[in-house]
Amino acid sequence: MDPYPNRPMPMTEPIRQYPQMGAVLPISLMILLILTIVGVASMQSATFEEHKTGNMQDQNVALQSAEAALREVEIGLLKPVPEVMGVKIRQVGDFESGQPGLYHAQTSVTNQPEVQDFEAGANAIEATSILADSQNAPTFTVTYVKGIAGNSPALSNASEASGARLMDVIKITTRSYGMNAQTKIVLVSQVGLKPIPE
Repeated sequence: MDPYPNRPMPMTEPIRQYPQMGAVLPISLMILLILTIVGVASMQSATFEEHKTGNMQDQNVALQSAEAALREVEIGLLKPVPEVMGVKIRQVGDFESGQPGLYHAQTSVTNQPEVQDFEAGANAIEATSILADSQNAPTFTVTYVKGIAGNSPALSNASEASGARLMDVIKITTRSYGMNAQTKIVLVSQVGLKPIPE
């Protein structure tokens, strides 16, 4: 109950109507549009970076797989009696024997991996060292390149200029795959061995 019943009611001013310009709505929509564009751009950038990281990891797996196969072959060749996956190399002619993956640079030019594509691995040897993430086992070929004689200009020691073979050069070509079959890496290494009997 009103304690002052006889009090006059306050006069209220009429509400004035100001013309509405509507600036808040367009500005809000522009800010929302800018934020949307920034968000979409950052999502695309994150997706690109994710793909880039995946590709780098894939290439890294292929490279490590190829290096593992290369080391496996090099270790076999550096044994007292060189061998390739259990096959003993007792003479240079073993490279011409038609054994898969073994080549002689002077006699099997048309069959060498640089000329013939060994995509399916038909003329290559499959390595036993395979990484868990690799799609396929790496393959390799071993090519007898040449023997270096004592009168070779590559040798500077005059006492070695006897003309006898001092070293044989063997080329190893490995091909490996990453986490998918689309990523391939080919590594080539040359190894110098003590002379293999003719």
